[in-house]
Amino acid sequence: MERLFRESDPQLSDFLIKISLQTTIDCSRQVVASMCDRHGGKIVNIASDSAFIGSKSAAAYAAAKAGVIGFTRSLSRELAPFQINVNAIAPGYIKTRASTLLPKAFIDKAIEETPLGFLGEPEDVANAVAFFASDESRYVTGQTLIVNGGRWMN
Repeated sequence: MERLFRESDPQLSDFLIKISLQTTIDCSRQVVASMCDRHGGKIVNIASDSAFIGSKSAAAYAAAKAGVIGFTRSLSRELAPFQINVNAIAPGYIKTRASTLLPKAFIDKAIEETPLGFLGEPEDVANAVAFFASDESRYVTGQTLIVNGGRWMN
């Protein structure tokens, strides 16, 4: 059942912003000083394609994930002089244990919205993270890689 923003619980919005954005900021705060000291490192944040597409009935979630992207870009500029790369992954619909709890109609619609015609696997996200964490991405910073089977095009 859809829940419109005007009907949503402000406490839920606060929770989504805290869990999606504030924890990203807090985790980065834990590692930045040591990375600067050793003059290198990689930070890979997890956003969502909802930050680009929007998310009907989940405006606070989409806003929090857009915040992750803005934070990623800003932090990448600040940390670039220390040879620290900061990037983000924006997954779309991914098969997870949580997705097994969703109604079949929701899953069918998600597949229909995805040009490749299937849901992603956790490994699809992990592979993108592995790229950003590797030396192969040494000249990439401040970027967000959308991993969603082409859904962003719809």
